[in-house]
Amino acid sequence: MYGTEEEVGLAIKESGIPRERLCITNKVAQGIEDIPAALEQSLKKMQVQYFDLYLIHVPFFAKSNADFHRAWKSMQDVKKAGKVRSIGVSNYLRSNVEATLKGATDPPVLNQLEYHPYLQRGDGYVPWLRQNGIQVGSFKGLTPAFRAPDGPLKQPLARIAKAHDTTEVVVLLA
Repeated sequence: MYGTEEEVGLAIKESGIPRERLCITNKVAQGIEDIPAALEQSLKKMQVQYFDLYLIHVPFFAKSNADFHRAWKSMQDVKKAGKVRSIGVSNYLRSNVEATLKGATDPPVLNQLEYHPYLQRGDGYVPWLRQNGIQVGSFKGLTPAFRAPDGPLKQPLARIAKAHDTTEVVVLLA
């Protein structure tokens, strides 16, 4: 996905940590039209037999609900084949998740979203995901510390960090 699969695979191998002690996530974007082939290529590059979590990276490939259904069926198939343990999505809006759920027998376990104090999802989206059994994974959680260090969260983050004897970064990740 990010052009680092071979390097990550080598690092895993050289770490000496048994595979079963690692939780490895990967995504499909390029190759979305043939998810099983894209998955096999990624597994080979990373020198592993399975991924613990496999995500569809973005919903923009879909021109219709049928496209969501086809892609999700492929995700369910690779899970049934034992190539991935859990399946999910990334950057999906509610309408994308709803379209995916309509044909799903095995719903996404996670939707990975940009989610932090400066980008909170409105319209009850996060609670809706949780009500549907979908966990929320976030990325760019440190945005307030690095993109807007002097922004309106500077003082509240410092106060919370001090009260808990930690750093502002830890507060943002909690």
